[in-house]
Amino acid sequence: MATIGSAAHRSDIVELERLKNLAERDSVKALLDTVIAKSQKLLERAEDSEKQEELKTQERQRIEEARKRREAEMAAQGKVMPQPIGREKAKIQNVYITTGYGWDQSDMSVMLYLTIKDADTLTEDQYKLDVQAQSINFDVYNHNGANYNFKISKLAKEIIPEKCRVKLKKAQIILFLRKKEQGKQWPELRYKSTRDVYNELVRAEEKGELIQFPDDMQSKMKEMFENSDPETRRMMEETYKQARDMKANGGKYDPLAAMAGMGMPGMPGLSDMFGGHSSHTHGPNCSHQH
Repeated sequence: MATIGSAAHRSDIVELERLKNLAERDSVKALLDTVIAKSQKLLERAEDSEKQEELKTQERQRIEEARKRREAEMAAQGKVMPQPIGREKAKIQNVYITTGYGWDQSDMSVMLYLTIKDADTLTEDQYKLDVQAQSINFDVYNHNGANYNFKISKLAKEIIPEKCRVKLKKAQIILFLRKKEQGKQWPELRYKSTRDVYNELVRAEEKGELIQFPDDMQSKMKEMFENSDPETRRMMEETYKQARDMKANGGKYDPLAAMAGMGMPGMPGLSDMFGGHSSHTHGPNCSHQH
């Protein structure tokens, strides 16, 4: 099915407006107003699509011009433009980018910076950005003898897939992710589950570090405790008891004890704090949800 361009939608709107001016019945005018409104939305989508395609064309032209300039510079030096290593010469390596990247943000977007040598020589068919509402997967194919992959299974917040784009620089690739909620700062790049937060607290407690707790930390811990299996609850109980005993015996300040007892002085343990579901048998009348 062929895509209708913005020019065709503009013509449709003009014709519909003309028909509306000729109409006499209010019901007919109302119907035409509805069709005109839908046509306006289709026009906006078509204009946006054409703008994105124009940007892609300009980017392809820029990449090709950069490649030709580099090829000419190397030819002037008596050198030959390096080509990707063919499969017949060497096995392609798979490189998974898990460290060494950077990120930043503005009110509108989150920017990811990936370091890849000679990135500006990539052709459009050598890279692909797959974007979902809260995840990204970026692949580079057969570049200097390697395939590259970078992915985030769950971002901290949602993004707008159709507004995301890729920019190639000499030794860097920038991924622009358009925020769904404009003007709001992301506290983290990746989404942190309750277990992730708990593990961070445990590591901090082992190092004797202080943690600045978010306002909803206690509710998150309560949620995790109530939805955990018996073994995890037992581990949490033991960790809390050790922290409480250390504090009672004049030991160092413990973030887990501070969190568990926050606003609830005198509570003997996590099971009492979170509803008494640490180790008992769950009968048919138990209200605890699994």
